Amino acid sequence: MLGIIIAVYFSAMIIIGVVSRKRAKSADDFFVAGRRGSTSAITGSLLATIVGGSATIGMAGLGFSRGLTGAWWLLVGSAGLVALGLFFAKKVRGFGFYTLPELITQQYDRRVGLAASGLIVVAWVGIIAAQIVASGRILGILGVGTPLMWMAVFSVVFIVYSVLGGQQAVIRTDTVQTGIILAGIFGGLAVVLSRLGGFSGLASALPADYFAFPISPQFDSRELASLFLLVGLTYAVGPDMYSRLFCAKDAITARRSVFWTALILIPVALAITVIGMG
Repeated sequence: MLGIIIAVYFSAMIIIGVVSRKRAKSADDFFVAGRRGSTSAITGSLLATIVGGSATIGMAGLGFSRGLTGAWWLLVGSAGLVALGLFFAKKVRGFGFYTLPELITQQYDRRVGLAASGLIVVAWVGIIAAQIVASGRILGILGVGTPLMWMAVFSVVFIVYSVLGGQQAVIRTDTVQTGIILAGIFGGLAVVLSRLGGFSGLASALPADYFAFPISPQFDSRELASLFLLVGLTYAVGPDMYSRLFCAKDAITARRSVFWTALILIPVALAITVIGMG
C-alpha cells in the first residue's frame, strides 16, 4: 500500500510537468511561469523550497539534542525573508529578469555576473545533493527499497518534471508539496503530543533547559548571531528566493508572498522542533 501511495505521488508530479509543458509556449512561460504567479502560488513555492529534507530532519534533530532553540534554524530564515520583503522584493520583481546573475550583471558588470553564476552552480550542487540524500534516507526507513534506490528515483522524477514544464511545473508541484508538508508536520505534531499527554506531558519529561528560549545552555547568543549571519542572510539574497520573485505577477505580489512565507515559517519551525523534542 505504501509503495502504491509513493508511486501515485511521483506519477502526479510527472503529470503536472506534462500539463505544464503544454502551457509553456514562450521563454517567459518556461523560465518564470509567464510572470503570472499569485500570492498563494509564490508563497506555496517559497515554503516548499525552504521546508525540505534538511529543514525537517535537521531541525527535528536539533530539537532532540538541544530543545526549543533548535527552531532558530528556520526562524532566522523568517527574519531574512522580512529583510527581503522590506528592502528587495519589489525592486527584484520590477527588473523583470530571469535569473539572479542577470540582476547582478545589471548592477555591476558581466564579470561579476559570471562569477555569481559559478558560485551559484557550486553551492547548489551541494544543496540539491543534500536534498536528494535526505529524500533517500526518509523513504529508506519506510521499509520499501533502499535509500540509494530512492535517491535515484527522486532525482529522475525531479529532473523530468522540471525539464518538461520549467518553472510552471516547479511552482505547481511546489504548491502541492507544501500542502503535503504542512499536513505532515502538524499531523505529526498532533500525534506526538497526544501520545505524550499534551505539552504538559512533554514539559514533565524533559529538562527545563530544553524549553529555554531564545538562548539556552546548549545555544548561546554568539551561536545565535552566527546563525543570523550565516543562514538568515541567505534568505535575503538566495537565488532560490529570487527565482520565485521573478515569477510573481507584480511587485506587490512578490513582497506580499515573502511576508506570508516569513509568517508561516514561525509555527512550522516550532512544530518541527517540538516533534524532535518529543
